[in-house]
Amino acid sequence: MVAAALSWLAIHYKLLEVKSVSVEGAREVTAAAVKKIAEIKYIFQTVKWNGELPLEIETTEINKNYWTREVIINVKSREEYGQWCNAGGGECYWFDRTGTAFKPAPSAGGKIIKVVTGPKEVKISEKIISERLFGNLIKIFNVLDGVGMRVGMVEIADESREEAAAYLGKEEVKTYFSLRDEPEGVGRAVEALQGDFGRLEYIDFRSPNRVYYKYK
Repeated sequence: MVAAALSWLAIHYKLLEVKSVSVEGAREVTAAAVKKIAEIKYIFQTVKWNGELPLEIETTEINKNYWTREVIINVKSREEYGQWCNAGGGECYWFDRTGTAFKPAPSAGGKIIKVVTGPKEVKISEKIISERLFGNLIKIFNVLDGVGMRVGMVEIADESREEAAAYLGKEEVKTYFSLRDEPEGVGRAVEALQGDFGRLEYIDFRSPNRVYYKYK
């Protein structure tokens, strides 16, 4: 009786074993690397990670086909939103929209890639600045993108001062921003001043709802 019951369990558990595990959306890391740390034997079980997921992966979603006993791991990779470069010719890292530095990056020039720099020694897996300040930095980028304004580089000389300096347009006008406050009115002011960029020494948005500028 016991032997028959064990035999029945063995047969039915065999029918519940996962037949295949596939990975979809793996861009930066290979499917094999993800599968290597995904642990699941039976289709009704939860996938356990036998190790750390690569930092390039932002999220994972598990789907199962119980009829075919297939497990599909959908991977969402972190997006390369911009680069942080440690000041003084230090290392550069890609950061995503959460402000997390997640992989090394080549030193970039021009205005195609958003480059942020500062004396803070950022390392892989760290936030380039605090989440609160980074949220406003993203909003500044969005406003400038919305009016078609290219940004050469953003400098955060001292995070405790909660401000940043950016170089705008082909003239690279030095422009100061507050990271404490949302950039209200910045887009309209930049559009209004754009025709004078060649004659401006700087623009200053550090005071709420105010803009100051100086001609050369």
